[in-house]
Amino acid sequence: MAAIIRSSWAEDFPDVVVDCDLAAATGHSQYVAAKGGSMQAALEIADAIISDEAVGALKGLLNGRPAVLVPVYGIEASGANKLPLAAAVVLAARLGIQWEETIIQVTKVGRTGQDGWYRLANAPAFEGSLPDGTLTVLVDDTLTQGGTFASLKGHVEEFGRVIGIYALTGKQYSRQLRLSEETLIKLRDKYGEIEEWWESQFEYDFAKLTEWEARYILHSKRTADEVRDRVIKARQKRVDAMGG
Repeated sequence: MAAIIRSSWAEDFPDVVVDCDLAAATGHSQYVAAKGGSMQAALEIADAIISDEAVGALKGLLNGRPAVLVPVYGIEASGANKLPLAAAVVLAARLGIQWEETIIQVTKVGRTGQDGWYRLANAPAFEGSLPDGTLTVLVDDTLTQGGTFASLKGHVEEFGRVIGIYALTGKQYSRQLRLSEETLIKLRDKYGEIEEWWESQFEYDFAKLTEWEARYILHSKRTADEVRDRVIKARQKRVDAMGG
């Protein structure tokens, strides 16, 4: 099984460029086909809703640097959500840069429609490589807690550096993925007794959570033991769904 890798958040790591609300994609006539694996449908959606404002924001992040786009790209040859790949293709054309498909998501985690505990407990893993020192911008179709981006960022930064992140849809308030010092202090004050356990389970400590993963735990107002139990049950739920 591929390892899940996470990297530290720089204090100046930029907010995610979130293009539009989820309804802009789900309301499109081609949405179901795109989520079901149609690249043509996904390209139609991406071309329709990627905005000039988002492209401009990404150009500002690039600042003339030779970066590549890395989409969340699943290993399944068919039946896989094609929106991240389509968004990367359209963005690459509008930005005048390349997109890269050598980084592959190799675990199917089935997080669509699941709650925050399931998302925390079941992050995707990635495989593949890039030339050393590559600057990248990550691309996905939607932003929730940011766990997928955090895992992809950790993998990519084994080779180079992530300088920006783009999501086709999501909530604007969740654009900040870097974990703030204030939130980390609160998390450790309340749940520090299980951080060693957490690291034994996931191979990263609380400092590598996203801001919205950490806030989800804090806002749950559960005890440390209850948080641990929720995570264990969420991991088992995936095992059961995958047939053991």
